[in-house]
Amino acid sequence: MSTIKSMHKTNSDFVHLYDTTLRDGSQRKGLSFSLEDKLKITKLLDGFGVSYIEGGWPGSNPKDMEYFRRARQLGLQHSKLVAFGSTCRVGTKPENDTNLRAVIDAQTPVVTIVGKSSVFHIEKVLETTLTENLRLIRESVRFLKKHRREVMFDAEHFFDGYAVNAQYALTCLQTAVDAGADWVVLCDTNGGSLPQYVQKVVSNVVKAGMSAEAVVKVRIGKTVYHTAAEGCGPVDALDQALRKALHAVYPETTHVRLADYKVRILDPDAATGATTRVTIEATAGDETWCTVGCSPNIIDASYKALADTLELYLLRRQDCRKEVVA
Repeated sequence: MSTIKSMHKTNSDFVHLYDTTLRDGSQRKGLSFSLEDKLKITKLLDGFGVSYIEGGWPGSNPKDMEYFRRARQLGLQHSKLVAFGSTCRVGTKPENDTNLRAVIDAQTPVVTIVGKSSVFHIEKVLETTLTENLRLIRESVRFLKKHRREVMFDAEHFFDGYAVNAQYALTCLQTAVDAGADWVVLCDTNGGSLPQYVQKVVSNVVKAGMSAEAVVKVRIGKTVYHTAAEGCGPVDALDQALRKALHAVYPETTHVRLADYKVRILDPDAATGATTRVTIEATAGDETWCTVGCSPNIIDASYKALADTLELYLLRRQDCRKEVVA
């Protein structure tokens, strides 16, 4: 399984661990976790510093739903809890799909949904059209983003599908990114792909570029800079456009790197009206700092955090120059 983050490219040297022990790992013969087992394992994984813990499929059984309810009280320090599900069913709308409603009810900050990316499985297993499959991906991701979730799209049978129809497999990924997916996961579902082939395909996917576009208008002094940029997802595009606007006057902003990006829902009971809090950790040389943006709109919250990140850096540079002059 290969994972590509579509939010921003500047975090490429940080490895996120996504643990599937509590769902995929529990499917082996003779293994069955009790609810208490799952909660204890979750605390251990958090202690290890695992970035993401896939807790289970809340739509599949009552135990997983109870697990997510109890896990909210664990006070995890390092890990984000993930609910697993699938795209909505053929011919249905996401808001009417019991599976997607269940992952929302789990109230996790992150949701992973599996969707088809292989023409063979779409036509023979789902028994639907390629166009309908893209609708399932697009509308399911949009539904989850509307509910302020960090979304991972798990492209099932991706490597097998790529071998038969590479363009369509890539279209599935791009559809997810355009709908707002934060990550796309290239899944070798059957486990039959050799390392050389996986490396080749992942490289091709990166070259193809899962892109989004952002346009910003920034006033610096009396001059207005109107810029546009593409990025690997909406937040990366926003970051690139903002830096592009600032670069003419403040070229030193190129030294700022985004080290981490976190999203949290502050009032989940408010449903689609909930306030989103975005926290960005940035670095420049030996310096590290965090900024926060809050808004009912995740893009607006991201922009506020990004703008404060760059503004704080520039203000600190200005203070340093004053000290040198003095």
